[in-house]
Amino acid sequence: VTNPVGAGPYKLKSFIPGQRSLYTRFENYYKPNRPYADELEIIEFKDQVSRAAALRAGQVDVASGVQAEHSALLKADPRLRLYA
Repeated sequence: VTNPVGAGPYKLKSFIPGQRSLYTRFENYYKPNRPYADELEIIEFKDQVSRAAALRAGQVDVASGVQAEHSALLKADPRLRLYA
């Protein structure tokens, strides 16, 4: 991506297709005092096992699209919260 266009709370800092993208806070966002986080990193996982393992190891803070077969394992971990 050479010249991305957007109007959201973050601006693209780096992008590696199929691996990760990093966004930084857009200081001129129209909502005062937002966004709250200075950076947002999105990591692409090739499989569900890696995603669940990264979540359980504390390597990621949020994971979406968790499959039912992993939900029991994640629910059993007192450090995690599973939202439907």
